[in-house]
Amino acid sequence: LANARVTLFLLSIQSLIFVLYTLTMISSFLLDQSQSELASLAGRGFNSGQITRIFAVEGLLLALVAAPLGPPLARLVLQAWGRLTGTFVPSYIPSESWMLALVAILFGWVTLVTAVYLGTRGSILDWQRRLARPPQLAGWQRAYLDVFLLLLGGLIYWQLADSGSLLSSVGEAAGQADPFLLVGPSLLLIGVALLFLRIFPLLLRLVAWLTRQVDGLILPFGLARLSRDPVGPSRVVLLISLAAGLTLFVSTFENSFANRQAEVAHYQTGADLRVQVPNEAPSDVVTAVAAVDGVQTWSPVFESTVRYAEQLGRQAQMIAVDPDTFADVAWYAPGISTLVMKDMMPALRPGVGDAIPAIFSVDAFPQKKQVGDQVRYVVGQHRVTFEVRGVIQNFPATTGAFFITNLNEIEAAVNVAALSGPWGGSKEVWMTVSPAQHDEVVATVNGRQASGEVVRIVADARQQTRALAANMVAQQALGALNLNAATLTVLSIGIFLMVHFFAAKRRVYEFSLLRSMGLSARQLLGLLSLEGVMMMFLGLLAGSGLGFGLAAVMRPFLSRSLAVALGGDTIHQIVVNVPETAVLYLLLIAFYGLALAALLFTLLRSGIHRVLRIGEE
Repeated sequence: LANARVTLFLLSIQSLIFVLYTLTMISSFLLDQSQSELASLAGRGFNSGQITRIFAVEGLLLALVAAPLGPPLARLVLQAWGRLTGTFVPSYIPSESWMLALVAILFGWVTLVTAVYLGTRGSILDWQRRLARPPQLAGWQRAYLDVFLLLLGGLIYWQLADSGSLLSSVGEAAGQADPFLLVGPSLLLIGVALLFLRIFPLLLRLVAWLTRQVDGLILPFGLARLSRDPVGPSRVVLLISLAAGLTLFVSTFENSFANRQAEVAHYQTGADLRVQVPNEAPSDVVTAVAAVDGVQTWSPVFESTVRYAEQLGRQAQMIAVDPDTFADVAWYAPGISTLVMKDMMPALRPGVGDAIPAIFSVDAFPQKKQVGDQVRYVVGQHRVTFEVRGVIQNFPATTGAFFITNLNEIEAAVNVAALSGPWGGSKEVWMTVSPAQHDEVVATVNGRQASGEVVRIVADARQQTRALAANMVAQQALGALNLNAATLTVLSIGIFLMVHFFAAKRRVYEFSLLRSMGLSARQLLGLLSLEGVMMMFLGLLAGSGLGFGLAAVMRPFLSRSLAVALGGDTIHQIVVNVPETAVLYLLLIAFYGLALAALLFTLLRSGIHRVLRIGEE
């Protein structure tokens, strides 16, 4: 339960950070939109307290309406999502949801009131001066909030890396998810993203300077405008980067998680399929099984429980393989071992002596063995001498004490077909199959008759992958990750539309003046497109780094929390699904393009440029 809470706490923290930033950004745009009104009131004798109280009461009334509506609406959306995905959603609203809603509403109200109070500290002349010379840094940049978040996130992440777990180990909270540790990686990467925005104006100035000699109006004018007033665009860039980053984090982590499950499942089963055939079956039966349509490569294997000759109570698993073909069907999962199967197999080729070459596990007897030693084991009822060619920790599809040896040499020394009872062993065919024909191969091979006995599948990597994926905690965690990504994406698109609505109202006079001076609708579209492309490119670029960085930072901790669904292992590397990521980014670009089109439509409908032309005439 504690491991499941880790993921839920992480999602709650990410969503809360995104919502709080959104509220802050909306307050900033509302302040910009109302700046002339605030300056006019201040210029007519209203003091800061009176103006702030007006907006505080207005915001409080809206908050009182929003507070009881938010959680029930969220529950309706969750229930609809649960019906679509077949996920159980509780019918009640947890108390934590009401607490988070109140925190968000209180934060939004305080942010709005604070912004209004700060906006009233000046006259209408100060407001006009800011319009003429827009600030190059936002308030949080002047307060070095980005540096503070970077240092705080780095400190918490250092504590997280030092403890190695997202769970608390102190007092009564031991074994529970620690929210303080969970927030560290997110704060660290958000601090990095905010530092990127600090150099955003410098990048715009550089590009504007490089393109100052370009023929035409749109490119130099658009870049000059962005570099002159970078605070507004930087808010949009951060919004895009947060939405893209959190969406990419979910996609990347989920893909890495599924990829690791497949790797672990293959390692646990040893091969795509392991088929057991009767020990006395002739070689043509094995060949017929391997010739089934869909089988790509195969290798014969014989497994048996054997006894250490000097202490018969000491047992080990003997795996006799064909050194020439075994490396084509079995391999180590990345991160489990540094060994390469193809490099190991030459050690199993016979030497000049009578001893059969073998690679032993560390815990197989004798314990103090070294390369070159000769060890005797009882195979069935036959004493066989093996030469130690290597000592390893682990091997696919094995647990406990084991050793790997040469199948041809074992068959020459022991009549494998005659072995029976507890020391009889199992003759198998390990194979790789085409993913598209996997189920067909299983249906064809399983249950076939051979030498009076049934050929059966004893291990299936795809079935093992499904078993790992069926873990309830992992399913709920990944489902919550997907829901969180979808929610944040929809929220970011809605906020993007709202931001451009404010921008359209703010820039009506600016673009109407340009239109009255001869700027065509096509040029206006080009100017808006240039600004939009610049913001989307930088936002997606920063979001890519944010999402990939968050996935890389959280990989060891989240995968440790979901280790049961990974067979006790952890995610070894981050795997980016390029087609899926491209689709996500294209969807974001499409909706952001829709917002730009709505902005253009609003500006063209204003018609003020016609009034300006009439006035000029």
